Amino acid sequence: MADRKRQFDSDEDHPLGAAKEVTEGPAKKKAKLEPTDDDDNALLTAAYEIRPLKREKEDGPPRYESVVPAYHPAPMEGAFTKREENLQALQKEGKLAFKVVENDGSRENYVLLQGLKKIFCAQLPNMPKDYVMRLVFDKKHASVALVKREYVPVDPPVLPGKPITKHTGVPTTVPKQEKEGISVGTSGKPEVEKELREKVIGGICYRPFITQTFAEIVFCAVSSGEQSRGYGAIVMNYFKHHARSIGIKHFFTYADNFAVGYFKKQSFTSNITLDQRYWAGYIKDYEGATLMQCTVEDTQDYLNVKTMVSKQRRVIIDHILKMMPSCSKVYKGFTHRHPVNPFKIPGVTESGWKPSERKETHRKTLTDEMKTFLRDVEKNSHAWPFRHPVNAEEVPDYYQIIKDPVDLETMMKRLDGAEGKLNYYTSWSIFYADLKKMCDNARLFNPEGSRYYKCADSIEKHINALLRERCEECDEILRKYASGKGGKDRKK
Repeated sequence: MADRKRQFDSDEDHPLGAAKEVTEGPAKKKAKLEPTDDDDNALLTAAYEIRPLKREKEDGPPRYESVVPAYHPAPMEGAFTKREENLQALQKEGKLAFKVVENDGSRENYVLLQGLKKIFCAQLPNMPKDYVMRLVFDKKHASVALVKREYVPVDPPVLPGKPITKHTGVPTTVPKQEKEGISVGTSGKPEVEKELREKVIGGICYRPFITQTFAEIVFCAVSSGEQSRGYGAIVMNYFKHHARSIGIKHFFTYADNFAVGYFKKQSFTSNITLDQRYWAGYIKDYEGATLMQCTVEDTQDYLNVKTMVSKQRRVIIDHILKMMPSCSKVYKGFTHRHPVNPFKIPGVTESGWKPSERKETHRKTLTDEMKTFLRDVEKNSHAWPFRHPVNAEEVPDYYQIIKDPVDLETMMKRLDGAEGKLNYYTSWSIFYADLKKMCDNARLFNPEGSRYYKCADSIEKHINALLRERCEECDEILRKYASGKGGKDRKK
């Protein structure tokens, strides 16, 4: 990128109040930042002309001053928006298409579902093939298929006594074919007939729960040969657009460790905000995976993300350009080292800096720390069975078997002093005793292998991990309760 050089006739004309650009004398120094084409964070390119100033003393250090900053705004279209623009162009040309596919018995949908099944089996090797096939072709499930369209040559019909080559369709004797009515191109060779063929390169299989206003994403994959081209993001955006049109407001999916990063980029989060009464029991639990949720925004145009990103980028660059002239000015520094008032430092006041108004927070009390601990436990995706007391009407024999029930809501009330004691939990050991009992009760009442039993195991692991982060005596507490001696610390 060529440097733009400006000259000023006087100090008043120069934005920094400096003299004209020095074109002779000591060699000029340039500091230049060149953005790369694929760097979304490269917002500006600035070229600074730095001229030497007169030394304060003959033997003093050399001094320089920034003179002519030349600002070159980076292209408004970053790598992300360029990729989106290319994909939109392919859609307009008809080379890419999205299709909502259901097993309605039609031949077209059957072929598309077969293509999706092959991709899911290839990209998700840990999933049994019969399980993938059963869900993809299940009539309760639907799919969004990303289809690549292209024209491919087809062999013309074989004429009697006129053999043709298999790969091109070019006849051995062109004049005889002309007599039979086959058209010949300007090059003297027959025109090869082409037909439009569709190939599934990715998609999403999901099960909608319209009455509950959410959908479970079962499989999501893109063909290995088509990855790193933005197809994963665009198929998810189209799925959001389609789901919103049929009344779906939330997505749920279980993501393994390799897929969590992708789903986070698509606005999924492990913080489940939808009340578990709407979705618990509807979706299948997967061991060793992370439950993630995404909420569809009503005002977001998911089919035109490029425009939104370009506008945001333009606002940021314009803001930086307004700030750059004042930020690029070099002020004279101090020569002494004793402490000074920050506002007496040249340039501090001009930059608009102000001391922080944030007040120092006092150390949390033990009760406050335990409340924060419980809130973090509640955010876990496996905590939904433990958030409220068990309903005796729904489970009549629960309180006949569990004599000392406890849950997260009850523990929070105890911390608030609802039972007449302001300091119910006087130590981390007593606090952990109730959490441990909560998990043990679930394992005692429910059979091994049930989802409640699995939730108890998962939430206990999460509780132990949080305890190690926030409690100094965690090792002693965990060792004591692992040996079965922790119950002695419980106050009656």
